[in-house]
Amino acid sequence: MKVAVLFSGGKDSTYATWIAQHQAWEIEALVSVLPKGVESFMFHFPNMQWTKLQAEAMGLGDRIAVLNQGRVHQIGTPHEIYGSPADIFAASFIGSPPMNLIEDGKTWIGFRPEAFLPKEVEPNGDNVNFAFRITRIEYLGADRLVYGLIDGHTPETRLISKIPTNIRTHIDAGRVYDFIVRRQDIVRFDREDGRRVDGGAA
Repeated sequence: MKVAVLFSGGKDSTYATWIAQHQAWEIEALVSVLPKGVESFMFHFPNMQWTKLQAEAMGLGDRIAVLNQGRVHQIGTPHEIYGSPADIFAASFIGSPPMNLIEDGKTWIGFRPEAFLPKEVEPNGDNVNFAFRITRIEYLGADRLVYGLIDGHTPETRLISKIPTNIRTHIDAGRVYDFIVRRQDIVRFDREDGRRVDGGAA
């Protein structure tokens, strides 16, 4: 029997996948569901990034379809969707932490947390600068997750920076620092329909 497995990346769906294989079922695909609400009781999703690795380990195809309420938003490899999302929904589907989004007139500016770094990392590049007020720092071994706000920006805009520990810039919560994003790492989305704007770099 050919089946698809509802897979969240957690231990229960991983075990269910193992059971299906040992029932001699032929697993054709892993299906991950991203709920609208972060507190959903129906679907577990914080470990969804493991879906790609599990699919690779099982020898399944590496193309995925991002769907929302039956509508296909994008089809491609995880790398394609992560690097060139077709719209805001696709941009938020792959990646943890999610893409940062800032209102800018008729568009949203989007960039990944790992592209948002202290200015001293690349002070002379073709960058967009932000005054970043840090509210909290979370240490995760290989990375620091830095949470904060764009200082003086209205409406209030919360951002996350993901800084590798080999970047040893000293930062403290409660202070404002200059952070940058390389212009080539910025994408724009239309605020009306959420679609990526062609030539989306800032």
